[in-house]
Amino acid sequence: MSENSADIPSSLKFGTSGLRGLVVEPNGVPAFAYTRAFAEMLKEDGSAAASGNKVLVGQELRESSPSIARLCCAALHESGLIPVDCGALPKPALAHHGMRFGFPAVR
Repeated sequence: MSENSADIPSSLKFGTSGLRGLVVEPNGVPAFAYTRAFAEMLKEDGSAAASGNKVLVGQELRESSPSIARLCCAALHESGLIPVDCGALPKPALAHHGMRFGFPAVR
């Protein structure tokens, strides 16, 4: 068996709270790829245009959060959207700001 990422089991799952897995798993390609897919969905369903192409990006208090947030911002930027870095904040606060301003959000 080769040592590439396709051969390494992953606990990553997508559920009602988003992408979940071991703390180190979302960092890297998964964070970028899932955010890129999210951005394309936002563009396709009109949510991006409705928000002026802005997407809120929140962070948890985990050590990996700044790196994951940078990857999310890069994926949004590459998609032609405008990431708005909200820093570390509780998930309900990010959801509140998203609903209040009509912006999609990722964390």
